Amino acid sequence: MNPLPSLLLLAFISILLVAPADAQPYGTDLIVSDYSGNLFRVSPKGAISTIGNYGQLWSIKMDPDNKHIIGAVSTGRTTGHLVRIDHSTGLITTTIPTGWLFLVEVDQDGDYLVSQRDAAGIQVVKVKHDGSGMSTIVPGFSSVPAFTRDRTSGDWILGVGANQLLRYPHDWSGVKTTVTHNSVYTYELTKDPHLPHIYLGALQLARFDPASNTVTTLTGNIATNLGDRGLVTDRSPGAGGAMIYMSSASSTASSIQRFDRTGVNLGVFASFSTWVTGIVFDKSKNLASVIKTPPNDRYLRISFPADAGKPYTLALSLSGCTPGVKLPGGLVIPLVLDNLTILTTRQPLPPLLVNNLGILNASGEAVATLSLNPLGSVITGVRLWAAVVVIDPNAPLGISQISEPVLIIL
Repeated sequence: MNPLPSLLLLAFISILLVAPADAQPYGTDLIVSDYSGNLFRVSPKGAISTIGNYGQLWSIKMDPDNKHIIGAVSTGRTTGHLVRIDHSTGLITTTIPTGWLFLVEVDQDGDYLVSQRDAAGIQVVKVKHDGSGMSTIVPGFSSVPAFTRDRTSGDWILGVGANQLLRYPHDWSGVKTTVTHNSVYTYELTKDPHLPHIYLGALQLARFDPASNTVTTLTGNIATNLGDRGLVTDRSPGAGGAMIYMSSASSTASSIQRFDRTGVNLGVFASFSTWVTGIVFDKSKNLASVIKTPPNDRYLRISFPADAGKPYTLALSLSGCTPGVKLPGGLVIPLVLDNLTILTTRQPLPPLLVNNLGILNASGEAVATLSLNPLGSVITGVRLWAAVVVIDPNAPLGISQISEPVLIIL
């Protein structure tokens, strides 16, 4: 029996406002890149091993298939390429020519957004997942933008230059707002796992609240020589979330330092002999949306490598992802409960939604399909939030893991 519907109803009716549990910091390996092109694996106990060398790596992210690392490699002042690297073997499976790459992100279609510099200047471009095409999204930046997506609105948040955050709508049609803040140059942005906040990685650690357009500085300057890169949040399901923060301490060395949400330094976790340029948690893309047939037929890739053979439920909401459904013990299901949520936790909705309930395979994977093309333009602009819960009768509340939410704008 699937306990999720009754748990959702219980939580909703009781309005259980339980404080988040402490983070469980290292539930999986870290993958770390450096300026010399090395890709490292760092175990939960801090042991470091080398995966390979791939040129001058500037940024890394997990691919939607959860089996590959996407690396941004620069080869010259205006040239570079994206590489897909198998996280197990270290082999490059795909190389996509681009300009000089700085930062890469995966969008809701499974494609890659990249900030780069080429002969035309600094810009944000979109690169098709299969390498079949590249198009300019926003041209004409004076400095390299960092970017991430606000899960509540779907807007893109860009950190540009020394003290500006720009908000673009999901279709990149033009700047909506500009926030000037008192931080320093923004090298990286990352989302809070449970709150609608975005963290800025620069010489300082700062927090941006998209609802109020305010920036709060959490720390003083951490490094004064080179700057910082590779800001991520703890991926432990249901945990409050600590930040993992890269601090370049000198011209020849850098370290991974952990901070909590308030900016308290929790200590150095690992040290490296050159600049660290990127960090991701391995196999941490538990839910990803990838276009199957444009515009709105999608694969929803589900991946929980540690939970092979366990039941899962993929639920949808039309109402948002925050504050979510709060359960006893600090677990949070990141969906606002509505009729669609209840419906999708109880049954599939063929042909529109298939395989949203099922059993993870031997690799801890499943693929649900969302087939909305037959509905045509009537759904254009509709926002859907998705999240997955893995069921385990032996776990507290019968829940093993919970994915972060994914926002799909149709």
